[in-house]
Amino acid sequence: MNTNSRFIYTIYAIFFVAYLTLSSTAPILLTISQKSHISMTDLQLGVSLLFFFFSVSSIVLGPVSDFVGRRNVLLIAQSVSFIGLVLCAFSDSFYTFTFGLIIIGLGTGAFSVVSRSIVNHAIKDHHLLFKAYTSFSVLVIAGPIVATKMSIEMAQFLNWHLIYAVLAVLVLCVLFSTYKNTHEPDKAFKPSRVNVKGITEQFLYCAKNPLFMKNAILVGLFFSVILGLFLGFGPEIFIKRFHVSTSDYSNIALFICIAYLVGNMISKHIGSRVDKRHLKFVAFAVVAMATLILSTHNSLDYTVGTFFTIGVGAGMLGPMGTHGGMKVLDKHFGTAAAMFTALFSIFSALWSYLHAVLNIDALTLITVILWCIVIGCTVFELVKPDQESPKPQSNKHTIQHQKAA
Repeated sequence: MNTNSRFIYTIYAIFFVAYLTLSSTAPILLTISQKSHISMTDLQLGVSLLFFFFSVSSIVLGPVSDFVGRRNVLLIAQSVSFIGLVLCAFSDSFYTFTFGLIIIGLGTGAFSVVSRSIVNHAIKDHHLLFKAYTSFSVLVIAGPIVATKMSIEMAQFLNWHLIYAVLAVLVLCVLFSTYKNTHEPDKAFKPSRVNVKGITEQFLYCAKNPLFMKNAILVGLFFSVILGLFLGFGPEIFIKRFHVSTSDYSNIALFICIAYLVGNMISKHIGSRVDKRHLKFVAFAVVAMATLILSTHNSLDYTVGTFFTIGVGAGMLGPMGTHGGMKVLDKHFGTAAAMFTALFSIFSALWSYLHAVLNIDALTLITVILWCIVIGCTVFELVKPDQESPKPQSNKHTIQHQKAA
């Protein structure tokens, strides 16, 4: 395997492990509550803190990586995440476990942000970037797929502490691979002093671009639907409300994640050949119709079917929103990637917090949130449409142009 292959596979592994780690707690909250005698309200607040500090890490370490080096930040973040996982693996109280989740969030939040920044510096062609973003979207949802099955099975038949021990070993492997195989895209890069004013200017540069912000919010909202709402509230809805077995719930969660992947594949194969804005409206319509059905039919079959359908729509929007937001920028990619990740985790933290403090049925809360998301995003897209990327030149045209020059 050549150097470039080892580099890109390491980046993919970092993406996968980030969301594998982030998604391993929510599916086993009921098990932790029963075996460790911790209330579900406290555990939901713990998950909210995990997502919140995940966003803090991405907001802080993403821009910092532009100054001190992406590889250095990745190594530090992976070390911090390892410490948090060890704390959770040996925790015997709510406070120790929650502190471990906070440390995990602080470390893991930088994984995908810094990796995405590396790719944005290494790949300049818009259409190649679109394919890369699609691959990342697949890896991001592959993490929750494996996390749900692995954590539920291990918690049911072994011990929930063992999940965090296994994750700690995986993070160590990624840490070693990062040390051996990653490098800065710009060979002339030299670490410099962190400039707080410069970081603020970077955030303002991204935040002042309405097309970037629209797409960053869109991606954050719809990925938080899968990870923060469906998988976060899933055990309460399917196990407690519909009395589904733990094994059957893990299969439902698996199919919801697969639906997101199906949406990604649709976006990948169709998005490069049709108007992406029209495809966005198709995805909005799919989510709106499924939400309408969910609002009027609360049976198990309808809930599973609508969650699956919404998963497809959310999967379609992920690559298109990421591509639509990043292509309008020409610098500060680390900060931009941080904002994408931070918005998703902030929304997920908000959903967990609302679920913990509000006396509202989980399915009702999901329905209300879905209506707000689909209506708001549709209005934003109507008011501020995306810019279409220029079509790539054919090889023949490029050769003729070079000869003329």
